Amino acid sequence: MHEPSEMPPRPDFEAPRRRSWVPILLAGVFAVMLAIIFSVLTIGYFLPLFVLGGVMIGIVFLQYLLWGWWFEKIYREPALRKQEEQE
Repeated sequence: MHEPSEMPPRPDFEAPRRRSWVPILLAGVFAVMLAIIFSVLTIGYFLPLFVLGGVMIGIVFLQYLLWGWWFEKIYREPALRKQEEQE
């Protein structure tokens, strides 16, 4: 059987580069333009669907803010205090 030799050295990873927000902005502008075109071509038939989609996206965003960001601060605060006291 083949005996494994030493493992190769671990690669030195660089810190991830900061990404630009421009593609997100362009996708948003494209989506709004597409929504306007669909609304005009269908004489407003798709408008309630777009409003409903916007409301759903808003609810998801609020859920992220409330449960993901705000409560995370509340839960991590005692642990950070303990860590500061130990140092």
